[in-house]
Amino acid sequence: KTQLEAVVEHIADLSAKEALQPQKLWLDSLRETIYHCEADKRSGGWNGEGWEETDHWLKPILGIVDNPYEQTQLPLMVDIGKEGSLVLFGAPGTGKTTFLQSLIYALAMNYSPDDVNIYVMDFGGRTLGYFSDLPHVGGVVFSDEEEKIEKLLKLVTRELDNRKRLFSEFNVGNIQAYMQSSGQKIPAIVIVIDNYSVFTELYADDEPVIVSLSRDGGNYGINLVITSSSINSVKSKILQNVRLMMTLQLNDKYDYTSVLGQTNG
Repeated sequence: KTQLEAVVEHIADLSAKEALQPQKLWLDSLRETIYHCEADKRSGGWNGEGWEETDHWLKPILGIVDNPYEQTQLPLMVDIGKEGSLVLFGAPGTGKTTFLQSLIYALAMNYSPDDVNIYVMDFGGRTLGYFSDLPHVGGVVFSDEEEKIEKLLKLVTRELDNRKRLFSEFNVGNIQAYMQSSGQKIPAIVIVIDNYSVFTELYADDEPVIVSLSRDGGNYGINLVITSSSINSVKSKILQNVRLMMTLQLNDKYDYTSVLGQTNG
């Protein structure tokens, strides 16, 4: 018996005698399917009959994130209410649309239609259409519905202009301050654009509207959630106004640095 074998045997005997359990080097792997209610255990929101008040605003929880480096598994929350618009990059087939489905579901479960309105531009697989019946959703439009897309962009532009006028009357600069000063509740607006590269290809003339919303919309409660397969498809004029940048798997490892900056990973 070698010295190492003797040491291991002694440690095993001592652990058995003292009923000691070794500390795991990492946590158990996450299950393939995790239900929203398992990740989001906060109070309030949809109770089966209506929406109860919550103590948070536009902080949807989308799932559970596993961080082996720190041996933690925590809810994945995106603070749209504080940070504003969000851009998600990912190679085709990596889960961008699933991310959006989770986001829309989480918003609808946590907040009433009086709290948040959602408009969806689906330039992907047309799988976001089944959210159209939600009371929160003002509409779901697809890539070939040019007239509807133009109407939607005009609608949100008018709403932005209207909110600028309303907020100026109370000398406030953001939606929370307006609701406190005026005593009136207005919903936040989330505009979802799935597969942004197709939008820019088909509706390049409308891109200035998206730039304007990314720049001015956040303070007025109008935020964008954009997905794209290519980091080059979303112009810097938009990205410079976005603080929530996320990524799924990308084809080029150097693209991660472009999106996230330097990390320890």
